[in-house]
Amino acid sequence: MRMRVEWVVPIVIGVLAVMGLLFGARVLLSVGTGQPGTIDAAEAESQLDSDDVHIPSGFEFVSGWHGTPAFTGSTGYAVRYDGPRSARVQAEDISHLLTAWETTTCDPKTGEVANFRAHFAAELDVRCTGRTVARISYPRHNADHLRKVTVIDFTDGDRTTLYVQHDAT
Repeated sequence: MRMRVEWVVPIVIGVLAVMGLLFGARVLLSVGTGQPGTIDAAEAESQLDSDDVHIPSGFEFVSGWHGTPAFTGSTGYAVRYDGPRSARVQAEDISHLLTAWETTTCDPKTGEVANFRAHFAAELDVRCTGRTVARISYPRHNADHLRKVTVIDFTDGDRTTLYVQHDAT
C-alpha cells in the first residue's frame, strides 16, 4: 500500500510541531522565572569554593541571595560576611584570582558603591554610609572569564563586611 504524498507532508509537519512544543516547554520549565531567592551558609560556601573564593577566619555568614538565569548559563549570587572592624584582609587572601584592593567612593544618598552595580545589596542590607570606607577587587585579566566575581570590603567603624558577587553568565 502506497501512502499518498499529500498525507505525508501534513503528518511530518504535525509531528515536528508537537516535538517543538514539547522541547520549548521543557526549556521554559528548566530555566526558571529569574526570581532571586535566599541561600544558606552551606550553599554560599559551596558557591564560593567553586569560584576559588575563601572567606578569611573571623568572618561570619550573614545572608546570601541568588538569581536564576533568564537563559542557559550560570546563576548569579551574592553573599555577605561580617567580621570585626579591625579586620584588614588582603584581596589575595580571599582568592588568587582577584586584583589588589582599589579604594572606591560611596554615594551616601543612594548607599551605593561608585561604578559598581551590586545586584542584591538591598536584600543583603549592604550599603555605604557617610563613615564607610569601601575597597573593591575584580577578577584578574588572566582569570577564567566565566568567573565574574567581585568582592567589596566595607568598613564603617563598627564592623567589616565582605560582599561577594558572582554575576550570572
